[in-house]
Amino acid sequence: MRIFAVLALASIIAALVVFIVAPSSQGQRDSGNEPTVVQRGVFVEKEEEYGKEYRRLYPERQGYNLTKLAQRAKERGHGKEAGVSIGLPSVPTVGDLPSNSFAGLLGELACDSDAVVMGRVKKKVAYLTDDENFIFTEYEIHIQEVVKDNPAAPIGLDRTIQIAKPGGLVNLDGQVIRVEDQSYQPLKIEQNYLLFVKYLPSAGSYVVSNARGDFIIEENSFSSLSRLGMPKDMESVKNFPELLNRVNSSLSVCDGAK
Repeated sequence: MRIFAVLALASIIAALVVFIVAPSSQGQRDSGNEPTVVQRGVFVEKEEEYGKEYRRLYPERQGYNLTKLAQRAKERGHGKEAGVSIGLPSVPTVGDLPSNSFAGLLGELACDSDAVVMGRVKKKVAYLTDDENFIFTEYEIHIQEVVKDNPAAPIGLDRTIQIAKPGGLVNLDGQVIRVEDQSYQPLKIEQNYLLFVKYLPSAGSYVVSNARGDFIIEENSFSSLSRLGMPKDMESVKNFPELLNRVNSSLSVCDGAK
């Protein structure tokens, strides 16, 4: 128990950088895309739900109010991007420790997710959370295959759903603000992905269930978007059809455990 407590404490120590000029980053770099224009003090229900998700994901983080950051940046008058960057944790959290095997990781992802889908990104929009401390980007995904359906809100083929990830780019009071968590990489428009997601009923949308829960698909090949590290034996899975077979095998184990 003591060992786990120490790990949990160390895991939340990730670099938090507040910047006025946007740094070069391998995390949420998404150049060439227009920021979503948001209005200060005007919130919709999704922003409240994403605010709850932000506080769940980062319970120990002291938020930096983005409206105040935008005002500070405008006062300096340089016209540059401002924002917040959360670096990679030096030690993974106890609940997010990498599995020893790829099969183990797929099992955790499959069983812990409300749905597993393959789809193509069509468009995106960023949301400021209700406390104005964070940004989520919501992606519209055209569904090509439902690997695990959500019984609470069944997902049909050839329809679209919304899936959000931490981080994004907004225009707040005329100031461009970027928030990034380098554990998550952004999705690209017109790219195909396999996504393990969690349902947010009040928002009618989904969030990625884990920082290791998204894979990019290119023809019959696949690769992980995670920057947190993957089990070495993932290399033994040679192509995307084999990955799907592994996921389905993991789902059968989940069903058998119920």
